[in-house]
Amino acid sequence: MLGKAGTKNIAITLGIAVFISGILQAILIINLLLLLTSLTEPNSSLGSYYLTSYYGAAFLLSLLVSYFADKTRKISSLILLLCAWSLGFCLLFLVASPASLKIFSVIFGMPPLICITSLLFSLTGDYLNKQQTIIIRGVFSFAFVIGPPIGTTLTQYFGYNSVFIAIIAGVLATVGIISVFKVLAKTIVIESHTSGKSSDKYINLDVLIAFCALIFLHGSMSVTSSFLPLLVKDTLGVNASVTGIALGLCAFVEISVIAVLAKYSGLTPSKTMLGGCIAGLFYFTFLVNVDSANGVIASQILNGAFIAVMVAIGLVWMQDIKGGGASIKTALFVNAYNVGAVILTPVVGYVSSYSGDLRVGIGSAIAGIVIGMALLLLVFYRQSVELRGLAQQSN
Repeated sequence: MLGKAGTKNIAITLGIAVFISGILQAILIINLLLLLTSLTEPNSSLGSYYLTSYYGAAFLLSLLVSYFADKTRKISSLILLLCAWSLGFCLLFLVASPASLKIFSVIFGMPPLICITSLLFSLTGDYLNKQQTIIIRGVFSFAFVIGPPIGTTLTQYFGYNSVFIAIIAGVLATVGIISVFKVLAKTIVIESHTSGKSSDKYINLDVLIAFCALIFLHGSMSVTSSFLPLLVKDTLGVNASVTGIALGLCAFVEISVIAVLAKYSGLTPSKTMLGGCIAGLFYFTFLVNVDSANGVIASQILNGAFIAVMVAIGLVWMQDIKGGGASIKTALFVNAYNVGAVILTPVVGYVSSYSGDLRVGIGSAIAGIVIGMALLLLVFYRQSVELRGLAQQSN
């Protein structure tokens, strides 16, 4: 056995795979809506319909793949299968002529990229400790910082085909990395933060409540990326470049906070999650009351802290909940953002339209965080009752 050295090699290997996965997702997502719209009639609303179909397919596929992952534990083999799936549909997109076939290849061929990420995070829960898992989640966040500029540059100079060529290259690299991982995984004993905590075959009520909590919390996170540009440009009437500066600061704070959380990985996840929620409440309360570009930029310090806790500690917390396999819980966590965005984005749009004020609409994200916090507290309470019951039985 390789011991700590083997675990370090596993961490590096999975970190590289997660980074590539994040880059590929970022490249695709930044171009997805424009790509789908370009394949339909001009000014058609079909683009948003196709986008919803894409995320729906990704969610259902994630659950299906995670079920087999927990049942067979052949996670690395499933990743290789998903890589082959993505490669096939990328090639189909490149050679297909009818727009309908290209749309089909995107909607049903690219969701495996999300599934691959979910399975990679599941592997981190299986093989790595909390600190390493948090660090790798930070690596994924960093990939989403540099991925969008790469994606926009590719399409600007080389067209949409270049996106799929890049995905093919990234997927082939992932195949190589996972092949190395399969060799390394045979040399170590699994001693992770999820070991022995997912003995229940099926997900229980705690997992479902936690998933609902993350839907509202991650959905609130999505409000910034969706509506901050409109707030800056139309409501405040300041230069649109402020959005880029603000989101850049947010990403910097997010990665910095994740680094701190990794160093102090022994912190109680429940208390840290509540602290992140409080940061989110302060952030949106501050954001809807700012009247200057500097205020928008400064608010992203709180937003970065909020996001860091939700994505890093949230992942570890979800994986540690008793009930169900690690893969299915990781899949639920990864998809919580997409489901939350689908729910909260229309709510913010409707409230903004009804009130005639975008600030009021964005403020509805506060309600999302409050609901998420309430559900978190419910999970914490149920877990404490269970622990007290077990303690009484042992006595």
